[in-house]
Amino acid sequence: MIENRTFAEVAKQYEPLIRGQIKKLNIYRNREEFYQVGLIGLWKAYEQFDQEKGSFSTIALFKVRGCLLDFLRKEGRYSDHHIYGMDIVFDYMEDEGCLIAEWLDHNLDDYRKFLTDREAQWLYDTVIHDKKPAQIAHEQKVSTNTVATWRKKAKAKLQEAMKKGELRGH
Repeated sequence: MIENRTFAEVAKQYEPLIRGQIKKLNIYRNREEFYQVGLIGLWKAYEQFDQEKGSFSTIALFKVRGCLLDFLRKEGRYSDHHIYGMDIVFDYMEDEGCLIAEWLDHNLDDYRKFLTDREAQWLYDTVIHDKKPAQIAHEQKVSTNTVATWRKKAKAKLQEAMKKGELRGH
């Protein structure tokens, strides 16, 4: 703790630091969520502060920025493994009691018209068979980077189709 101040007082004083780091990291969406992550970093600095190790401002900056960067990395990993809009599809299927495999079998043609054969194969193997890129690469006799390229292109194409309203989460 710092100088017998409550965390609420510290949070109010360091709000510009958190917002400044969000701006410096070019975070343009979910700002309030990232603000909460920044507050968690500030809380960690508040709890762990030791005057002998440096000024609170410096430690707060590192903790806040570190928490924001960690969260960004986790968000990136999530978006790398999930197709834009597919979560909506899965929620719908759960509500309707559909099986993902059956749904994709019946609706793959809707998605396939936006994808190459390889990209559609990646989608099918990933969603239906829960295969990892290395396994798909081995089976298709290509490199893991090639599979990553299929994924990247498929995601971009499906995102664009959904944005244009050409593809929905049925």
